[in-house]
Amino acid sequence: MASEEPLLPSGKPITVYLRLFGKQRTDSVDVRTTLSRLLQNPGAWRNSQLR
Repeated sequence: MASEEPLLPSGKPITVYLRLFGKQRTDSVDVRTTLSRLLQNPGAWRNSQLR
């Protein structure tokens, strides 16, 4: 099953996530998508990395 990537009207991807590797945590946060999800689910704020 192919996943569809959300694109801007110009055809460029809205977000790009670089793959990170290592022995330590490699979390990355995209503020734009995180805020969008928090607006849809305010109860998630307590677990948000933006807090």
